[in-house]
Amino acid sequence: MNFCDLNEAGLTALEKRHYERAVTLFRHGINKLNQEREHTPKPPRNRTFFYHAVPLHLGLDENAPFTANTSSQDGHFFLFDTVFLIDYNGIWQSYAFAITTLLYNIALTLHLQGLERTQHFKLDQARQIYAKALRFFTSTGKATLAATREGDRRVLFLALSNNYGHVCALLCDREGTEKAQEFIRELIADPFSDQILDPSDMSFFRATCLLGKLKELAPSPAPSA
Repeated sequence: MNFCDLNEAGLTALEKRHYERAVTLFRHGINKLNQEREHTPKPPRNRTFFYHAVPLHLGLDENAPFTANTSSQDGHFFLFDTVFLIDYNGIWQSYAFAITTLLYNIALTLHLQGLERTQHFKLDQARQIYAKALRFFTSTGKATLAATREGDRRVLFLALSNNYGHVCALLCDREGTEKAQEFIRELIADPFSDQILDPSDMSFFRATCLLGKLKELAPSPAPSA
């Protein structure tokens, strides 16, 4: 199995709520990705490539035990229940996107597990992995507006930022929520987002920005006597 197969197997396990199994498969996918890259000759810089992080909405049941907890304590983040399949050519050029996709899928799995089972340590693990994915994505220079003008890459970056903000808000990490809001606002403000995002996804992230702005403008509670 290559890393795409392992990622897909992890998504199947996640769909069945076999959380530990899903995380194991995604981690194997990362190991396999690194092995494949190590043994693949580096191509010329100008080689044309494509990378698709194909979004799959999980369609969480409204009666599921964790959905009541999906609005954060800050009130302006809601879980974006979307995972990603991988389709690519050119492992060297696609590496930054592929590793970010696998890390995101791991983090979302831990996120859902923590919500469903009320396990704060799982939520904290998810927060750390979302943060790692964001650091990796941005530090490589691949997370620029130009590099995410392919619709699926833009959705990946928005999903990563949103769910990082959601879990940070649940864990009262103010710095994390503010960082997530900053990413989302920058991406939504880019005119290409209107052209490349599904209208329902665009509405979701616009609402997140609006609610976050209203939260910032709300007066602070008066100090107690």
